[in-house]
Amino acid sequence: MNQPTEWDIHDLRGQGDLMAYLTAARQRAVADCKRRRAKILADPELAARLTDVLRLANAAQWSGYLPPERDGNGWPNNSPIRIALVQLVTAAELREAS
Repeated sequence: MNQPTEWDIHDLRGQGDLMAYLTAARQRAVADCKRRRAKILADPELAARLTDVLRLANAAQWSGYLPPERDGNGWPNNSPIRIALVQLVTAAELREAS
C-alpha cells in the first residue's frame, strides 16, 4: 500500500493496524533516505554537485531526504531543488548499476 485512502486508514484503525502501518512506513522512509545518502556520498562528483544544489558546506549534512513527488493537494512538486535531487539520485543509481 503506497498512498492509503481515507477508507484504508479507517479500516486500518478499525483493525488496530494503523500504528503498525505508520511504523513500517517510517522505517521504509528512513531506510530509503540512508540508501540515497550513501549512494550520493560514495561518488565525490555527485557529492560536490549536491553541495551546490542544497548550498551545504559539506555533502554529509544531507539526510537523504527527497521531497515528495506531489504536494498536499495532489499537485506535482516541480521545485528546482526536488528536480535536481532526483537527477542526482538517478545518476548515482545508474553509476552503481554499471
